[in-house]
Amino acid sequence: ILATGNSLDLFGKTIIADKEYPALNILDYTIKQDKRIISEVYLNSNVSNKIIGFKNTNSYIDKIEYPLFESDSFKYHNLYATYVLGPILVRNPDFFKYFITKLIAKKLKLDLKLETKAYKTFIANFKQE
Repeated sequence: ILATGNSLDLFGKTIIADKEYPALNILDYTIKQDKRIISEVYLNSNVSNKIIGFKNTNSYIDKIEYPLFESDSFKYHNLYATYVLGPILVRNPDFFKYFITKLIAKKLKLDLKLETKAYKTFIANFKQE
């Protein structure tokens, strides 16, 4: 499963906003609301090159036991969850290749030249706010 945006909120115990709401209680974390973040992001990753994408969220995870990227994301067994939107797979050819390889459980020979060129162009022109 690839959960992006606030869909990852549902897998935790509770969501604390104006009051406490129950979530699916699959994993041991609570979502808390805070100041809204709307920004392009460029994050370190534990599974591929740096990740580029877009965040538009006012939530954060109270604790991350299995980090995927450097902030507000995790990998737990076959669940990959992140607040990064993007579209995350299209904008990150190395992460796409990693994810698809895990999905079908064998090595692929993918031609991602155009995707890689777009990724490198973004990185070369990225301005941190």
